[in-house]
Amino acid sequence: MDSDVMDSDVIDSDVLDNDVLIGFTILSVDDAEGKSGSAEFRIALNPNMLSQGAGERLAKMTIEKGFEELGPCLQKIYLIVRKNNPRAKRLYEHCGFHETGECRKMVTGIIVDFFEMELDRTNWKRRIEANE
Repeated sequence: MDSDVMDSDVIDSDVLDNDVLIGFTILSVDDAEGKSGSAEFRIALNPNMLSQGAGERLAKMTIEKGFEELGPCLQKIYLIVRKNNPRAKRLYEHCGFHETGECRKMVTGIIVDFFEMELDRTNWKRRIEANE
């Protein structure tokens, strides 16, 4: 891992391998004081790294950092994923996220359909304990 930036409301991780960007993640707490108890997760991967497990490694690393370093004030991590991206949805489900709803957003002038997903601290802890 090349860099990690953490302030009171963001964990930002860029991952490099031999000076090639594998991808990056962002975990952004909903309010600056962290009182909301939730944070939004985002990930972007180098297209050359697809199907190599990089997305799962990056996602799990960021989720763990969020729940461990932001402490008990963080109770859930949520995200949105395009409905036409089943590969990403499977990745999130494999990391413990579950579908909580649907939404539509305008993306570069086009309406896009999304699934809403989340992972709460309790279920994350259960998954960690089950894998020990």
